[in-house]
Amino acid sequence: MPRVIVEVTQRIAATPQETYAAFADYRNLHPRILPDVFRDYELIAGGVGAGTRVRVTVVQWGSRRTFDMDVTEPEPGRRLVESDRLSDVVTEFIVEPVEEGRTAEVTIRTTWSVSGLKGWFEGWAAPRMLRPIYQTEINNLERLLRDRRERSDHTEPDSFRIDHGRHGSR
Repeated sequence: MPRVIVEVTQRIAATPQETYAAFADYRNLHPRILPDVFRDYELIAGGVGAGTRVRVTVVQWGSRRTFDMDVTEPEPGRRLVESDRLSDVVTEFIVEPVEEGRTAEVTIRTTWSVSGLKGWFEGWAAPRMLRPIYQTEINNLERLLRDRRERSDHTEPDSFRIDHGRHGSR
């Protein structure tokens, strides 16, 4: 059965350690970087890394789809994986050190199986819809981490704004 693969990679101004820790923190930080197409976020079990379970609904282009994700860490500190209990959708968050560990290269990759005409269309359309969403998520992550660093360096907190984008809400 053919598979769809959607992937975005970007270098961010944050250490690999703080980047991975933010992705793995499903209780506090990960929900704060999600673009607005992710709705009804619910932490079901755990909260940090492996053993965490979350449920979230994606609302885009007039459709809703709920994901019930189990989190594993096949490579702790480098690769975090969300696997949907309701389908074969798998999303990976991969963090690689760059510039001797001063910055990080972040990849968000989602894969799933498709078939038939609907699958062909999904394989064509999904990458075009998901890439900007993943780009927004990575940008939100970088802003969140920058804001946390700046607040720890100053007595006055800086303003913090997350770009929730408006992908598919036309």
